[in-house]
Amino acid sequence: MNVTIGEDAFKGSKLKSVTINNDATFREGCFADCENLNSVFLSDKVHTLPANCFSGSKALDSIIGIEYISSLGESVFGPIADKGVSSGIKTIRFGSDLHTIPTKAFYGCASLASIDLNQVTGIGMYAFKNNISLKTLTLPASVTEILQGAFEGCGLTEITIPGTVKTIAGEAFQNCRSLTKVIMKISVDQAISLPITVFSGCNKAMVYYPEKDKDAWKDVMFVGGAPVYHPTESEWMTEIEDETEIDETGEVLGNIKGIPLTPGTIMPSIPSIPSIPSIPSFLYENSTGELYFKNMKDYSVTISSVNTGRLQGSTMNITESTQRISASYAPGIYVMRAKYKTLEKAPLAITFRVQ
Repeated sequence: MNVTIGEDAFKGSKLKSVTINNDATFREGCFADCENLNSVFLSDKVHTLPANCFSGSKALDSIIGIEYISSLGESVFGPIADKGVSSGIKTIRFGSDLHTIPTKAFYGCASLASIDLNQVTGIGMYAFKNNISLKTLTLPASVTEILQGAFEGCGLTEITIPGTVKTIAGEAFQNCRSLTKVIMKISVDQAISLPITVFSGCNKAMVYYPEKDKDAWKDVMFVGGAPVYHPTESEWMTEIEDETEIDETGEVLGNIKGIPLTPGTIMPSIPSIPSIPSIPSFLYENSTGELYFKNMKDYSVTISSVNTGRLQGSTMNITESTQRISASYAPGIYVMRAKYKTLEKAPLAITFRVQ
């Protein structure tokens, strides 16, 4: 026997639990804004959760039977339009029959910390926006499409983009401020064609690539607006990873990135490092068209445009006598990458803005 639960049937009710033992058809918003709803059991005959089905059910932290769902509607766990409150869902484990996460499905679900995407192929616009508790996520090899703002404002610290992904839209990971490591397994041609806003606002993020692809990636400086990390041969051999930490003062250990320097402004100094007795510093003076380097002897330096990813001239080798170099840059954002001749000093990646 099939039961139909009509549109907005229990919207705003004081229901605390829902048990569906048979086949049932849900209509849009049928359990929306049920602030006290904390327990849902679905039979294996329920396969669709329509738009706004559990929107605003802030006490609902899990659903038994979610693995039988093959279709989700927009904003199924997202916010109530007039209240801005999303579901309190904490964990989701989908079955193999669900292939698409629709627009705003989990938008604003601040408690969502664990999700198994299983065989999902497409992640819709703003699907997981502002999921601040979502620190880790495995994108399965089935994923081919990540749309605009899909993970915007999430708490992700690391993400691997599988080689199966064909589309990553602008702002897909925008403002993921804790994101430090992006492992790219897509081709370098795909990577360099990504919109420059994919990682906008991800001031700590760096893009990593597999060692087997290092020759193809060697001249790529930016992907989706985030700088690319290029390990040295020694680092590949010893599998040294960059564990840069950036605090809110702008001082960092290791790499410096995301600091908006204006012409004539010296970058913040690096905290004391035993292996670096002299603090390196950098200055670009737009009015005179000169680069100044201090305590950077034996560094090799490249500067590239964030907008195009292209190198601005050839590699500069800083020596005892070469501490001032003529250069002129059009208004825009640039990144200076500097590597010391050995591993004893940390590499630098300094973002500066020419106005």
